[in-house]
Amino acid sequence: MTDNIISHYKILEKLGSGGMGEVYKAEDTKLKRLVALKFLPAEFTRDADSKRRFIEEARAASALDHANICTIHGIDETHDGQLFIIMAYYEGETLKNRLKSGTDDKKRSLTLLHITDISNQIAQGLEKAHEKGIVHRDIKPGNVILTVTGQVKILDFGLATVAGDSMFTRDGIMSGTIAYMSPEQLAGEIVDFRSDIWSFGVLLYEMLCGKLPFRGESDQAIIYSILNEYPEPLTPLNERIPDQLKALVFKCLLENPASRFQSFSEIIGLLTRIKKELEVSVSDDRPSFNGIKSSIAILPFANLSGDPEQEYFCDGLAEELINMLAQIEGLRVVARTSSFAFKGKSDDIRSIGQKLNVEAVLEGSIRKTGNRLRITVQLITVSDGFHKWSERYERQLSDIFTIQDEISLNITEKLKIQLLGKEAAAVTKQYTSNVEAYQMYLKGNFLLNRMTDTNCRKAIEYFNRAIAKDSNYSLPYWGISRGYFILGMYFYVNPKEVFPLARKAAIRALEIDDTLWQAKHTLTALKFIYDWDWKGAKEGYEQLLKTNPSSSLLHYSYGLYWGIMGRLERTIAELKFALEIDPLSTNYYLNLALWLRRMGRFQEAREELDKCLELSPDHPWIYWIKGNTFVAESRYDEGRDMLKKALKLSRNFPPILASLAWLYARAGNVAEAEKILRNLNRIKRTGFVGSFQFAKIYSALGDKDRAFEYLNQALEERDVSLLHILTDDAAVELRTDSRFRHLLRKMKLNYPEH
Repeated sequence: MTDNIISHYKILEKLGSGGMGEVYKAEDTKLKRLVALKFLPAEFTRDADSKRRFIEEARAASALDHANICTIHGIDETHDGQLFIIMAYYEGETLKNRLKSGTDDKKRSLTLLHITDISNQIAQGLEKAHEKGIVHRDIKPGNVILTVTGQVKILDFGLATVAGDSMFTRDGIMSGTIAYMSPEQLAGEIVDFRSDIWSFGVLLYEMLCGKLPFRGESDQAIIYSILNEYPEPLTPLNERIPDQLKALVFKCLLENPASRFQSFSEIIGLLTRIKKELEVSVSDDRPSFNGIKSSIAILPFANLSGDPEQEYFCDGLAEELINMLAQIEGLRVVARTSSFAFKGKSDDIRSIGQKLNVEAVLEGSIRKTGNRLRITVQLITVSDGFHKWSERYERQLSDIFTIQDEISLNITEKLKIQLLGKEAAAVTKQYTSNVEAYQMYLKGNFLLNRMTDTNCRKAIEYFNRAIAKDSNYSLPYWGISRGYFILGMYFYVNPKEVFPLARKAAIRALEIDDTLWQAKHTLTALKFIYDWDWKGAKEGYEQLLKTNPSSSLLHYSYGLYWGIMGRLERTIAELKFALEIDPLSTNYYLNLALWLRRMGRFQEAREELDKCLELSPDHPWIYWIKGNTFVAESRYDEGRDMLKKALKLSRNFPPILASLAWLYARAGNVAEAEKILRNLNRIKRTGFVGSFQFAKIYSALGDKDRAFEYLNQALEERDVSLLHILTDDAAVELRTDSRFRHLLRKMKLNYPEH
């Protein structure tokens, strides 16, 4: 049938066949999208009654709008009357193929964490179907697709019903797969949703230990086993399986339907709890705090000078203390983002400490008049609100370095943290003796933390002024490196223009001070996003984490590395750990939501975005990611509203504009998509618009040639968006093209293994 055109579908290749028909990949020549066509056996629809029944079932199944259920676009028939279903096409593989490959290739076998995630997604899809009164009747590995982004899709809803409630059709053709059939189904009884729960239990048992619970050399032997035998205990087969998960499996497999779970909502609740426990306990997929003796949050110092221009100094002193104390083993220091979330607020100290999960909080104030300083600090115990220590410093500005040392050492003493020799040296380390250079550095850092195009450029100017005052001051070189890195990373400038400058500044910082891990981090990140040196980046991150295990930034960056490699579970684990250190970071929540969306965990993604809204209600990227989440669910109207709000807040940020054009193209509104394309081309004449943004729009419009033309330009630009080529929804239409694999080879990438 390959190369045939049926209706307006061009058949491309055969994907598989079975008792329920044959499946082909095809191109919808009208909408320029890939689809899957399932041709039903003639015996299912050969008379008017069967055909009517099939159409009714297909109509009911098409109404199942859920992230874990294969989308049905419609039904049609060939000129000779053979019915076929038009379904969404998903890049990935069946669970059946994954289980087969796992037996021979340990690299591709399923982890317990992955099994619980897959099971949870299947359960959520089946729960939705049962709510609509639809029973699947043929749950098995061949009817489950694992997409390249980790999302699970259930196939063939309603088809088993077409075959009849008995396990055989009138011609004696089996209507399901015996090994996954419930006892009541095998007995020819009318089945309900609890039959799907049985089949789900069989599927989960198989994933956990690589074999079926009921086996035999013939169909009759398998039927006898299901009706008369009890499955082999799971522990000898896989001793790592949690007891809760074992109990869940065997409750699904109880012979009497009334004794099983009575709904998938019960199963989902259990799987969610089991998954959370696994995320904590599986050391390979989740880092952990070891040897933490105490914890502290350092709040931004209040500015009592009456001069807003002195804010940089108050923030800078607090940030310097955070950086100094973060080097102490056994002390967990909450990252800047979370501590500074309380800037200018009047929250009770005990409430702040509880939100940040710390033992103590340091707060203070600064009055700076000319060269005179008055600094007041209080170290407060969160449990009772009492002061552990307080001090007032009336000094000259030139004494600021001594004051910093005294505060740091007093904190460690009061928290009963014993400093090792190298830690004491790090805490009291003086990077410069030039107070003017120090102030220029603090001003640069103050601006850089705002992360806008203009502020980054101004920050680099201040860092250069600091270097002019002290050419051996390493921190401003690191600041310059960060400034150029942000300009390229956040789409302000062509990465090829600024990333080499970021590298040069980081190298100079390390020439002055080879212990400056922050500069090493920048160089590692450049290996990752600019050089595409995946091996070097991985080794760099792992080495840095050995010496800085409590750095939220390193865990965040390492998590993004795993995401680009297609290891989305590891990404989620690293981001969650980063949030334990920096629990109020909008950026970390945003990224967690982004990767959850790419895994098809849309509800969880929205929950994380809601947390972002509590922290930063006007952050445009929240609405950007929320809009893209709706688009991934084909909820185009809601996605459009979110993206328009993001555009307004961001003042027409080009990547958000491109996302809106992508939405219009996906929804079939070609005119609006092309209108935005023209707008992006106008912006590109005076500013930078990454070529990946154009590629995603042309891909959605069905113009693959133009899409690959822009992808090749993105390669030349080192457009950072190109890093997401394996997991971004925007590239899904391109992944079957031979040019896509050629592109991956240039980037030294392979398809991800889940």
